[in-house]
Amino acid sequence: MSNKTIVPSDSGFAWELGVVSYQPEKGAKVSLGEAPHAKVEDVAKFEAAFPGVILAALNGTSIKVLCQGVTRRLKLRDRKVSDADMQDAVIDALRGVRSRGGATIRFKYVVGGKSFDNISDAQEYGHEVLAAKGLDEDTIQEILTDLVRAVEA
Repeated sequence: MSNKTIVPSDSGFAWELGVVSYQPEKGAKVSLGEAPHAKVEDVAKFEAAFPGVILAALNGTSIKVLCQGVTRRLKLRDRKVSDADMQDAVIDALRGVRSRGGATIRFKYVVGGKSFDNISDAQEYGHEVLAAKGLDEDTIQEILTDLVRAVEA
């Protein structure tokens, strides 16, 4: 999804530019120039747009560091990468889409050997199957929690 569909102010953040650098060897720091990063301005809106990102940043890293890592990798591959492409990659990272070597990793959810593109469809299918077998709601929820798992597509 393009960053053009994301309105930063509606999503609780603003784009800022900051220097991105890397260390090819100890003691040597190389600047890659400026790159965009998201600065949270409204926690409630940001959490609604990107659930769990703020909580994940409480592990000692920051959202800015996450953004810088994304843009650093892009700039190392292509020094002339556009701000729009970097913003798209940052939005994907905030949404939890991870990229390895340029390939986007997406997940499928598997229930009883049948795969789904999203967890809600997988849980709905699992619920239908288990309810048809006459199981009570508590048992169904317990089983679905253990049964639905994400696997790389």
